[in-house]
Amino acid sequence: MKIRFKVMTIVLMLIIIWNAEIFVGKSIAVQIESAYLYSKGNYDSGMVREGLRIYSDFVVYAKDGVEYPAYCLDKDVPGATVANPYSVSVTGLVTNAIVWRVITGGYSYKSAAELGCDNETQAYIATKQAVYCVLYDRDLNSYTAVTANGEKVLAAMKNIVTNARNSNASKPSAGILISAEDTKWKLDEISEKYISMTFYASSGGGMSQYSVEIEGNFPEGTLITDMNNNKKETFSSTEKFKILIPVINVREDGNFNINIKASVLTKPILYGTAPTSSLQDFALAASSYEDGQGTQKIYYTKNMTKIIILKQEAETQKPLQGVEFELLDENYNVLYNDLITDSDGKINIDNLLPGTYYIRETKTLDGYSLYNKLIEVKLDLNETLTVIVNNSEAGVTVEVENAKTVMEVENEASAISVRLPKTGR
Repeated sequence: MKIRFKVMTIVLMLIIIWNAEIFVGKSIAVQIESAYLYSKGNYDSGMVREGLRIYSDFVVYAKDGVEYPAYCLDKDVPGATVANPYSVSVTGLVTNAIVWRVITGGYSYKSAAELGCDNETQAYIATKQAVYCVLYDRDLNSYTAVTANGEKVLAAMKNIVTNARNSNASKPSAGILISAEDTKWKLDEISEKYISMTFYASSGGGMSQYSVEIEGNFPEGTLITDMNNNKKETFSSTEKFKILIPVINVREDGNFNINIKASVLTKPILYGTAPTSSLQDFALAASSYEDGQGTQKIYYTKNMTKIIILKQEAETQKPLQGVEFELLDENYNVLYNDLITDSDGKINIDNLLPGTYYIRETKTLDGYSLYNKLIEVKLDLNETLTVIVNNSEAGVTVEVENAKTVMEVENEASAISVRLPKTGR
């Protein structure tokens, strides 16, 4: 009976980035739906098991001039041979953890020399027999080396199987997790014109660097930067990044997505399905990296940093309409003039930057006193300061009331694994 594995299905086609010149690091993107399997020859393993000499076809497939080994998954049906090559459909990834451990601990993820072998043929046969050992729970002592070549193969096979059986490792996910260091937006420490949050990326497999982009309803002028506020989109794996939003452009509630992409070290093994059930399926060694990505939705709320000026009679709290004011910045430059109280005696100045401001009354109503001193106010992020200017027979008094809104962060995170093997071994 043919052994079947759980296969992770890939919709439509598997897009692989292969390395045509693997030693110089050049890569080209191609699409793969199938692999043509052929044998480089039938070789004597130099080993005996249960009285039978073991011979093995060295099965490979090629992409852009590079040969990758393929390992059969069912000893009871024929596989690819010198006389009978055939194509398999690439339908997903091998998810049997111990088979994954054997192949990634064998050839070609390790060189022949690393496996203690003299050549690639020995390394291939050792890995192929190791796959059979874990599939069929074979006793390693059931193998005997009968030649010097067989001693090399047997030692490598035993080492591969022992390491796989003693390990709990499984193929890492290519998903990337985006984490925020803060639970709320805060005024940026370097530039108070922005609110900021700090993020970092992590993955189950290693990655040397990652790229960041944002999409969606982000305010104009939103930036991706390093920790020193330098605009940047590509970061090393251990590097953090910041999102900066201009305070004055946060005019309404909204959200946007942070997307991260990286090549993640996962060592994916492709699953090749034979054209008929009378032929073997194969596990296809490929490369060491997959294209991974992660997405996190980030929410922000409207900038609530504002000043309310209220002009009223002190005794009756009657609002005074038509009184004029100016708003000055910390350097006494006029930001807004001709600010006139409405029928409620109020002036609302919205969407301000945090900082120090001065209020000056420039014109009052007949019969009322003009307050001729500058009123200093210090405004925090999302704070509403109400400046009450009270007129009475005794003169003018000023009160300041404050209320603050906290911009909490609600994040919806998802780590998305894109099963795309990528260049490199």
